[in-house]
This record gives sequence, structure tokens and C-alpha cells, in this order.
Amino acid sequence: MVVISIFIIYGNQIFQINSAERNANKNNTETSSFTSASNSNDVMPSKQTSSTFVTLYSMPGGTAPNSILVGKDGMVWTTSSKQNMLYRLDPKNNLIKKYEIPEENAGHMSWSMIQDNEGSIWFSQFGENPLIRFDPTNESFMKLYPKDHPFQMKHDAKTDNIWYTTLGEKVGVVQNTGGGKSQNSYKISEFSIGNETQTSGLSVEGDSIWITELEKGRILKFNPIYSNNGTIVDMEKILEVPSNNTQSFSIPTDILVTKNNTLWITEHGPSTITKFDLESQKSVRLPTAKSEYDVATLPFWLRQSLDGEGIWSNEHEGGSVIFLTNNMTFTEFHIPNNDPNSISFMLNLAEDPNNPNKLWFSLWSLDKIGVIDKSVLIPFDIYSEDKKITFSEGVHQSLIHLKIVKIPGHDLNNGMLYLNASSSMDPGGDLKNMTASFSQNLIDTTNMTQPINVQLSLNDQSLRKGNYTIGISIGNNLVTKTIFEYVTVK
Repeated sequence: MVVISIFIIYGNQIFQINSAERNANKNNTETSSFTSASNSNDVMPSKQTSSTFVTLYSMPGGTAPNSILVGKDGMVWTTSSKQNMLYRLDPKNNLIKKYEIPEENAGHMSWSMIQDNEGSIWFSQFGENPLIRFDPTNESFMKLYPKDHPFQMKHDAKTDNIWYTTLGEKVGVVQNTGGGKSQNSYKISEFSIGNETQTSGLSVEGDSIWITELEKGRILKFNPIYSNNGTIVDMEKILEVPSNNTQSFSIPTDILVTKNNTLWITEHGPSTITKFDLESQKSVRLPTAKSEYDVATLPFWLRQSLDGEGIWSNEHEGGSVIFLTNNMTFTEFHIPNNDPNSISFMLNLAEDPNNPNKLWFSLWSLDKIGVIDKSVLIPFDIYSEDKKITFSEGVHQSLIHLKIVKIPGHDLNNGMLYLNASSSMDPGGDLKNMTASFSQNLIDTTNMTQPINVQLSLNDQSLRKGNYTIGISIGNNLVTKTIFEYVTVK
């Protein structure tokens, strides 16, 4: 068996998720228990720091937050990866309240968090610990014990079902079959989808469940099968992508299903967000801008913007949050980091149900959580006259004509904008067997009143036949915008 691991390296610490940890408790039987919350009602202030687009909130030292959720009442919830603590932040007064989770096995990651229709908070401490429901009304915890533990979780508001992947060979669902909040009201069902799959990403679309398989690089679509009493008794596979063995996705961590038979997939392998058309069976890989840390950015989770304007994603190592607009451009919001020796490992995302312009995120390595406001105007833009480029025999160079625009009346940090190019050819965003050079790669906007024209020269150096995507980026230390050129080599 090939084991694919998602891992984080921070300082001298290594956190790794693999099949060994996943299977550590697989022989457990499904049991439940109910435990009241502890009497710890500690409330503490959070230090807030803000930049143009991003506001950060400090968490207690050693928190290492991962799963994150914005409740219907605007409260922000997160869990500690190193302590048995659930935290609630009130953004209106910057106060954090902590709740001690009844201890079983300390120090396990909680990778996902959802809120059910009754307002309860659900999270899973991945590994040997249980799936936990927290009721904010009476501040109590309830524990459920699935055989394989949830990695990604999604809530189906129509049915109130909670679906989850396991980073193993199963998909699970929690159903409230009793109509109450006691342990006897919930039923857990798990379904095997095949050996050596490592289920990760999850999307609930209508009556169907979509999942990604890390190990086999596939996307699967299932329809649940119900018994007469409404419980889910099996899963029917109705679609597999790709439909043949000629191509696959490279470590697909998450999936979103949108209209017009379109799948959006984060691929850890090439550091891209990939658009896949179900009808044509063709994909387009959109590369992130190159990271200032000179590492693969590793897009991770996906969230569909509640206003319908695009898709959010986080860069696992790139230190940025991506907003992919409906017109196929990237805006990457860079997370402030004053520690030159630390990479901003961003692990999870949560939309604000009351404000579609805001997206919350967790910074595992910095003991912080934060929020981005995309309603703030970005005072520059980039346009291209060209979208598709073809290299054929005897053609080795192509010029792309760009226009850089500054929005009047808005200052730009230190006034400087930087141009760069990335590609889908390499996990770090580099170009392979191709060079890219700008007529100028530094734009001084201090006295800029008119658009500036820039040329990008792409030079083919024995590219293999195929289709590639080139990202052309302009930005500063706060935000970067990227447009895409589509290259065909015949």
C-alpha cells in the first residue's frame, strides 16, 4: 500500500496524517456518551492587529488552531491542536472564552467544524479521539465514537445530516433519527468505497455526495440509499472522474461542484486550483502566484462565496488566501507575518454567514485566527489583450501585451508593484522548458496617472506537446492579482 501523507513542518515539529494514525482506533465499536462542560469559564482578551485587507486575532500561546467556524450569531469558534480546548471569539469586543473538552487523548488535530440546524457545534479530534457535539445553550459536550474518524465534514442543511471523509477508505454520515439531542438520537453509518483511496475532499450537492481520493487521484460521486424509515443504509457510486485511466488528479484535497457541470478541485501536486468540465472531460489548471517563501503554495480547502461571486481557497504553505472570481482571475490576500523564521501555515477556512465579503481562517503556526474583507477596494488591476497562445514547429516566441491600471485617488502602500509569472508546469509555480521576461517587472505608481503598457515575452525551449496555463501576477506585500494565459504546444 502506498501511504500519502499531508504534513506540516514547523520549526522542529512535524505533524503528519497518514493511514497508521487513521487506523489506530478502527476496531472501536460505535458508542456514545454525554458529558457536561467543565466549570472553566475563563474569558481573556485577544490582541487585534489589522492591515488593509486582513485582521488577525491572537490566541493563547500553544493553541495551534485548525478547525474554524463562524456561527449564525457571528461568534467565531476554533479548537486547539495541542490542548483539549474549544475557543469562542466575539469579534465585537475581542474577547475569547475557552471551554475545556473532557480529556481522553490530548494533542490531536481537529480538522473540521460545522454547525447543525439546531445551533450545536460539531468537530472531530482526528485520530483516537471521538466526534464531539458542543451545545452552546447549556455549554455541554456529547461524544460519539465512529469506527473511522472524520477528517473533512460538511453539513446538509436540508436533511441536517453530517457527512464526513476519513482520510481512509470510508465515507460516513451522522443522522439524527430520534429528533432530540441525546446520544440515542444519533446514528452513525460508514460505507467503504474501496481499498487504498484516502478520502479527503467532500461536497454535498443536491442529493449527491462528491469526494476526492488522495491516493488514486480520482473524484467520485455517490447517491445515498435510504431505508423505509429514512436511515441511510448504503451508497451507490454513479460517477467516477476521470472516466478512464489516462489521467488523474494530483493529490486532490478538496472539491466544489458548481453549475454547468463544472468541478473545482485543489491539487496539492502542482499547486493549482483546477477546473474540470464534466461534459468535455477536460481540465484547466490555474497556478497560484509564486510564494515569497519560495515554497510550493499547496492550495487546500475550497469554499463557495455566499454572494455567488467566486470561490475561496487557502494556501497551505503560501501564506495567502485566494479568491477566484467568476471571470477566472485570482486575488491573493497575503497574511501579515512579522516572524521571518516562520511560514504562515494556514489550515482552515470559514465563511461568515452574515457577511459574504468576509472569510475567516486559522493560522496553525502562529497561534492566530484572522479574517479577510474582500469588499475593500484593490487600487490596481491588470489586463491582457491575449488569452490563448499556440506554439508550433518553428514558432519559439510569443509576446503578450499587458496593461497596468491604477485606480485614481487610492494610494498603494510604498507605491511599488511587482510583476511575476508562474505556471502549472511545476509544484513551485516555475516555468519548465520556457522562459518569461517582462519589458519591466517593477512598476512605480507614485505619480502614475495613465495606464502603463508592459510586454511579456514567452520563449519556448523544447516544450513538450500539451496544454499549459501561465499565471501573470502583479501585486505588493498586501495583495496580488493574477490573470491567466492558455498555452498550447502542437
